[in-house]
Amino acid sequence: MNMDALFNTFLHGIAWHTGGKLVNMFFVPILLCFIAYGIYKFIKRRKE
Repeated sequence: MNMDALFNTFLHGIAWHTGGKLVNMFFVPILLCFIAYGIYKFIKRRKE
């Protein structure tokens, strides 16, 4: 493997890693909010 390919793979790994972290930072809280809202609506419907 030459240095160019190694460097590209390295950069791609960093971009993918930080991108995944950013996605988790935004996606997970939104997902949790959706789940909490769904549970809230479900419980409210059950009580009525």
